[in-house]
Amino acid sequence: MRIAVASAKGSPGATCFALALAVVWSRPVVLVEADLAGGDLGGRFGVPDHPGLASLVVAGRRDGGPDLWHAHTHRLPVGAQVVIAPAAARQARAAVAGLAARIPPADIDVIFDVGRLDEQSPAWPLAAACDALLVVSGSDITAIDHTAALTNQRGEHPRVSAVLVGDIRFALAEMADVLDVPILASVPTDAGTAAVLTGAARPGRRWSRFGIPAAARTAALQLVPEPATAADTDQPEQQPLRRAVRLRVPAFTRGDTR
Repeated sequence: MRIAVASAKGSPGATCFALALAVVWSRPVVLVEADLAGGDLGGRFGVPDHPGLASLVVAGRRDGGPDLWHAHTHRLPVGAQVVIAPAAARQARAAVAGLAARIPPADIDVIFDVGRLDEQSPAWPLAAACDALLVVSGSDITAIDHTAALTNQRGEHPRVSAVLVGDIRFALAEMADVLDVPILASVPTDAGTAAVLTGAARPGRRWSRFGIPAAARTAALQLVPEPATAADTDQPEQQPLRRAVRLRVPAFTRGDTR
């Protein structure tokens, strides 16, 4: 499965969420930095960019086999296999331009962090070629408006969803209506797991069970459900809730400046 993680103007957090998604993914997966502005993970974790995105694109001209995507990765302390992009925007942009023509087959799991995206972005062909596009958005009105401008112009992309970051002030159903896409997960403000995902703190023993990774797991299970285990089949079938619990939140109105 090929997944693109992006954000619109005013919504940071795509790289952090993409890395968390790679950490909790239930199958072998490669995270590829494909941000036109340049890579961040190499600097955050002290990892060189060679092998990395540039070497992958060059090697892909000769061999586009399944091993290509794993041969140019570095394993980060959080446990993810990552293709590091150059920090310089010019070099990163040149490498990303060559990725859309070399997207892996659907039986290889790859997450592309394409950074800030709009319909005129050179990274749009890469995002459009993926099986799913996750748009990370802030939860304030300005961020929602910018994200809606992106999701409402998604064209014929088969599967676009939103991931909300920060404190939710409005009803999720109303926000989904404005974005015109389903909301896969809500990512809490969590300084502890954010520090681990940005290389500022070492991962603890169970760090990936909480905060940002827990929200990423919620999204991952909706993209690729985990197979049932023997223990699962011994349990009685869980019945869905008859009525969802609704929080008392202010109504969302486009243009609201509260």
